[in-house]
Amino acid sequence: MAFEVPSLPAAAPLNPWLSIWIRPRATMRYILNTDPKAYVFGLCFIGTLLESLDRAAGRAIGDNIPFPFVLMLCAVFSLFGTLIGLEIGGRILRWVGGLLGGQGTLEGMKAALGWSSVPSLVGLLIWLPQLVVLGPDLFTTDMPRIDANPMLAMLVLATSGFEILLSAWAFVIYIKCLAEAHQFSSWRALGITLLIALPFVFIAACLIIGIGVLTLLGGRVA
Repeated sequence: MAFEVPSLPAAAPLNPWLSIWIRPRATMRYILNTDPKAYVFGLCFIGTLLESLDRAAGRAIGDNIPFPFVLMLCAVFSLFGTLIGLEIGGRILRWVGGLLGGQGTLEGMKAALGWSSVPSLVGLLIWLPQLVVLGPDLFTTDMPRIDANPMLAMLVLATSGFEILLSAWAFVIYIKCLAEAHQFSSWRALGITLLIALPFVFIAACLIIGIGVLTLLGGRVA
């Protein structure tokens, strides 16, 4: 039987900014019983912004786009991503969860999405000094500042590893929060997440296979 952290009663004093890290289910219940709408949009936006910055850096979009526009694009896409994630993603989570016996509301789904983004606050605090010190180098293929300073390169590598750990723990928090919002097990919450992701994985796999086949056929024709 999977171990579940018991929920706290509604009146129990709790600081969700701290307890969400180690008692996510109890914290989620406390939030749902007090003010489930508080900070949700801001937390989701920060989480989406951090993901946008990571993707922009990974794809080196600064090779073709000026640095200020990179930041602006990340902010704009994060805003729309937050709106879509909360309104559409929240409804999908409520619907699929309901099919599997979940009792969560749309408000509860949004709260789970928002508060599971708390680790992104730490991630953003890591990103900001890098933006100040490295600036455009973070988003380009060539990184002269990092190449010229081995210690700086090690620091960037270490922070990247720490961000991976933060992302992993954020996912654990998300599963626990979703489970509490739906009032079922964490395993079922994980199943819902995988079930929702499956169509997107299938579409992506088909696209990759299709592109590979077209490339192979094109090479043979040439």
